[in-house]
Amino acid sequence: MAINHSRATPLFALKDDMSASNPDKVLSGVPFDAEFSAIIDSFTLAATDANPTFTGTASFDVVTTTGSVTIGGNLTVQGAVIEDTSVNPSLSGSYALGSNTAAILHHTTSGDLGYTDSIVEGQSVTLMLNNSGEHAVTWPANIKWVGGYAPDLDTSSNTFNVLSIWKSNNILFGSWGGSVDAS
Repeated sequence: MAINHSRATPLFALKDDMSASNPDKVLSGVPFDAEFSAIIDSFTLAATDANPTFTGTASFDVVTTTGSVTIGGNLTVQGAVIEDTSVNPSLSGSYALGSNTAAILHHTTSGDLGYTDSIVEGQSVTLMLNNSGEHAVTWPANIKWVGGYAPDLDTSSNTFNVLSIWKSNNILFGSWGGSVDAS
């Protein structure tokens, strides 16, 4: 934000060095008012603390948010988008898909495991599932599998089944991409 320096700028430091009896030491209100008017003018164009709005190009070194971000246009990323990964080396019972913000889940069954649907519209999860213990794995009742049926999971040692699960048009979809030996 540029301040209009065409207004008279008082030189207070020079006046400080003057003796108290010097008539030029007296502060004149005109340059003082002009300087404060320039400051006020510059702040009227500043973004507010709450809900700032930017137009044109805004550059930030680091942006951290604890809430949602809505982008009304295109998003261009220079660099990389890094997704969080969550590793559960011993999992049984019930697990709500979508409850963890990680986009990649590594799960190893230690008992029967039932997945439930907590995925929100537009969210997707890549699930790396090791079921070498041959435990029962159940899926949300509302899931629609690509190919029409739930996958027959590979239960080989050190093998991860790779599954993609996402929600679109308020429908939960799932796809088994195969299995991979992770040893």
